[in-house]
Amino acid sequence: AATPANQRVLALERALQQRLVTFVVHTADPHGENHIFLWLSEKSRFAASMVYNRSPGETMAESDLIRNLLLSLYRGDEAQMEGYRSFWLPLEEKHRSPEDRDRFFKSSLEPLAKEIVGD
Repeated sequence: AATPANQRVLALERALQQRLVTFVVHTADPHGENHIFLWLSEKSRFAASMVYNRSPGETMAESDLIRNLLLSLYRGDEAQMEGYRSFWLPLEEKHRSPEDRDRFFKSSLEPLAKEIVGD
C-alpha cells in the first residue's frame, strides 16, 4: 500500500518528468562547455525580461554573468578555481549581495561604456 509520503514523492517525480527539460552537450573543444553555459545564461536572462514566468527559479544577476564570463577565460578547472579564489571571492566579500555587485559593476563600467559608445 502506498503511503501518503510515497504518493507525494511519486507526484513530484511525475511533475518533474513532465516539466523538467535536461540535455547533454558534447563539444570537440574541451573549453566549449563554458561558452555554451555563457550563451545559455545570456539567453535565459534576456528571455526572462521578455516572458512572464509565474514560478521562476533563482534569477541570475548581471554580476553572475560577468563572473561567468571572466572565469570562462581561465583554461582548466584548477585555473578557474584559482581565479575564483584570488579575484572573485574578495570582490564578493566586499560586495555581499548580488544587487551590490551589480551596482559596483554598473558604476565601474558605465563610464567606460560611455567613452566607447559616446553619450
